[in-house]
Amino acid sequence: MLVRNNILPNNKSLNSEKTELLQDFERLYPKFLKLYQKKLFEEAFKEVSRFKSKFRSVAAYHNILGKINHALSDSEKAIVSFKKAVEIDSQFVEAHNNLGSVLTSKGMYAEAELAYSKAIEISPTYMEAHNNFGIYWSKLGHFQKALASFSVALKINPNLAEIYNNIAIVFMKMNRLEDAIDMLKKSLHFNPLYADALNNLGNAFKTQGRFKEATHSYKRALEEEPFFCEAFFNLVQINELASDDPLKKRMEDKLVQSRVSKTDKMLLSFSLGKVFDDLGKYAVAFSYFKEANAMREALGYYQLEHDASLVMRIKNFFTKHSFTKSNVEENFPENRHKPIFIVGMPRSGTTLIEQILSSHAEVSGLGELSILGNLANGIDFNNFINKSELDKKVRKPYLQYLDNLKKNTIHLVDKMPLNFLWIGLIAVAIPEAKIIHVKRDARAVCWSIYRHLFWDNASEFSYSFKNIASFYKLYVEIMKFWHLKFPDSIYDLNYDDLIKSQVTITRDLLTYLDLEFSQSCIDFHETQRSIATASAKQVRQGLFQGSSDNWRKYESNISNLVQDLKGY
Repeated sequence: MLVRNNILPNNKSLNSEKTELLQDFERLYPKFLKLYQKKLFEEAFKEVSRFKSKFRSVAAYHNILGKINHALSDSEKAIVSFKKAVEIDSQFVEAHNNLGSVLTSKGMYAEAELAYSKAIEISPTYMEAHNNFGIYWSKLGHFQKALASFSVALKINPNLAEIYNNIAIVFMKMNRLEDAIDMLKKSLHFNPLYADALNNLGNAFKTQGRFKEATHSYKRALEEEPFFCEAFFNLVQINELASDDPLKKRMEDKLVQSRVSKTDKMLLSFSLGKVFDDLGKYAVAFSYFKEANAMREALGYYQLEHDASLVMRIKNFFTKHSFTKSNVEENFPENRHKPIFIVGMPRSGTTLIEQILSSHAEVSGLGELSILGNLANGIDFNNFINKSELDKKVRKPYLQYLDNLKKNTIHLVDKMPLNFLWIGLIAVAIPEAKIIHVKRDARAVCWSIYRHLFWDNASEFSYSFKNIASFYKLYVEIMKFWHLKFPDSIYDLNYDDLIKSQVTITRDLLTYLDLEFSQSCIDFHETQRSIATASAKQVRQGLFQGSSDNWRKYESNISNLVQDLKGY
């Protein structure tokens, strides 16, 4: 799901010292700001850059230049500009706040936290910093800290629609959909024309399976902001557009305009790829998917070597230290929940398996939780860690997180696919957990990854054939390792076997989980529950044959990918 937070604009801080140079800048600043606010970013950049030499010692000049660069998706230049601004004026609260925002967008979280903290230290009532700090904590999965920051922002300005919108996004991540909808309605109470809140209301409805209401909300967002590319993207994920649909024409027209940000071009290209795929025009669709992925890859900072190094360190750690699957009664205190982890590659069918299991009366699906990955990132795999430390760093905080969700069922499903990296931690620190590994044809998985947009930093490998195939091979490598190390801890489920033999495979799966067979797991598409992934609509339509062969429609375009996956 794609949502948009509001990093609040801050335009009020100009040095009060009326030197001649600053007076010249103040005369020009309204023009710079007007171009920025009209989203004429290329024109704004050209105009502001004309005065780079003249205003090189003016902090506010570097601040507006940083904002324009950030809007143009040039985060590196934006960081340089904001750092220059605070170097010139260390008390420039707005620039510290803006620096935090761009560092957050780049995943440079430690530096971002320092920037936000400095802004709040300078001005404790600076609402924008508290709001943006909330967005920062939300991205890290620290939802209570995010809500605390937004609460401070609301005390400073209780009538600001953007803050309620941002609180709603946190509630959506916590799977508190009704609370999210309430917050979005409050946001729209203060600003009925607020396109971001309308878009996010559509996202909330989509997660609940209320696709007609979601479509209506997206269209309302587009009425208020006619070229709102996030709303275009979200709308086409749950609708098939006819070849003569005016929305298709609007997206095509917008894409060729010169004044379009790189991010918007990327969103429009993914959207039009989906539209032409639905129309059966696969050559045209592929051209859009190719363009979209190239632009998304350019916006990111993925390094395969980082993931390869992580896999190596994890394997070395669990090879060197002879952990075995623990007996929970002997090693850890009893836990009232029985976690179920569904792991595998993205687009392998994990959402489908969660929907099947969540249709059982004794199971609750939690969606894709980031908590285990966040905890695992705090483990130093270069050094030994004993079970007592694992209890403190992994088991207790993970199970406490589940307790805080206050679910009535004992069996809780965490379907974050990339948790396959942390199977060793699960097997040792949460030994009562069940682990389901979903496997699917490599070509089907990797093509599906390529044609979908993932708006999270964990899937940065997804935007080139080379990186996708390389990451897939790392996945196969570490899964082979886990099967050797913890052979009794992993249940392998083949997606295509499930499609062919639904009842048999479902019975086997429920037996593995110590659950009685339930017909509701066969009729899973009738289950009303929240689904926040890209498969939200598909899994509500039941099983259908042939989905693993969709890549064949593009076989001539993806021959390099197919060749790279031979043997996998």
